[in-house]
Amino acid sequence: MRDSVGGTWLFGLIITFMLIFVGYLTLMINYSTVFKNKNEVVHMIERYEGMSDSTKILINNYLRNSGYSSKGRCPTEEGWMGIEELSSSARPVNNSSDAYYCYKKTDAGDAGDDSAYYDVRLFLHFDIPVLGQLGSFDIKGQTIKIKYAM
Repeated sequence: MRDSVGGTWLFGLIITFMLIFVGYLTLMINYSTVFKNKNEVVHMIERYEGMSDSTKILINNYLRNSGYSSKGRCPTEEGWMGIEELSSSARPVNNSSDAYYCYKKTDAGDAGDDSAYYDVRLFLHFDIPVLGQLGSFDIKGQTIKIKYAM
């Protein structure tokens, strides 16, 4: 009788650690996927030298085709813009309640230099069907200095 109770306790302990490990592994895989998406968005902004309408369409198409579906809140600071839908006709809005990604143009600050940086923010939600949402993370990135024509 003592061995069966001890075996049950050990089995429960093994199952618990296995669930923790699988949850951690799932979180890291999802994080790396969103991190890759963020890097590609930053790369597109750098490649096309800023956030024009065509760049937004390319980014929206890329995110939609990659299966990205997390939404989050953009910062309330001045200048942040959010994209609320991943369609080709999506327009950026200020202080969006729920956006797929956010961006902000920041002047480089050099006198007479027409260049800027772009800050980008994507979102990651860690959901478990039975337990619900366990965490929400912002994945942030910044472009290199981009020269643009006035």
